Amino acid sequence: MQTLSFVEVFPDRGHNLHELTRQTLLHQLWEPERPTFLTLSQRLADSFAPDATHQADWIYHLAIANPQQARQEFDRYARHLDHNYRRSESETLFAGLTEHRAAGRLDQRLVGDLAYWEGRLHFRFYEPQIALERYETAIAIYREVGARLGEANTLQAIGDVLQFLDQRTAALERYETAIAIYREVGARLGELRMFTVKDEFLQIPLLLPISNSNNLTRPNSATNRRSSFGVKSVTSEASNNAKTLSAISVERLPVGCAG
Repeated sequence: MQTLSFVEVFPDRGHNLHELTRQTLLHQLWEPERPTFLTLSQRLADSFAPDATHQADWIYHLAIANPQQARQEFDRYARHLDHNYRRSESETLFAGLTEHRAAGRLDQRLVGDLAYWEGRLHFRFYEPQIALERYETAIAIYREVGARLGEANTLQAIGDVLQFLDQRTAALERYETAIAIYREVGARLGELRMFTVKDEFLQIPLLLPISNSNNLTRPNSATNRRSSFGVKSVTSEASNNAKTLSAISVERLPVGCAG
């Protein structure tokens, strides 16, 4: 293939196919030769797996070879990038799965997870309206496939955005619905964490900011929002229990788990 006109040589990096040609070849493999596509995807996933510098490539191939494992690894890596404000790497990760989604190759639950983390990225960088659009896409997919835990996590995320936009009543409605779902599926940690969020949320509404400074806070941090209002922490025993559990757990339950 190296002698063909649509194969480009990259010194010290190997070869690259023209994008249109690459997409055509993928389509031709996926439709009539799906077993071959799956086998090649698994081989490529295996080759990238040990390399921490190519996580996005690994997940791209794993999404075809082993969707269930891909969902776990995607959630882990997307969470890591989100926590560290690494937008460019997040967009690279999302681009590969977006390609599979556009071609109809991506597992529906992964489609939901992708939309959820796209929403998280946009909210992280103060783009709340785009975040809401992506969250609404995610929640529709989670409902379609019956992923109740993913639905609850997305409702909480929507509530966070609405609270940031000062749409308090709407935010509280999303939080209440999320609590009900957490309780329904037995996700005790999620339920307790939501009580913490509500407890913090309900202490703020009638207070005014002590200044109009440009000291921006992270949109997904209720604690930082409270400090900007000059409010000290006063929580119930149940809320303190929830915070203790949160301190020894991950930030949020994996979005892709179905209840």
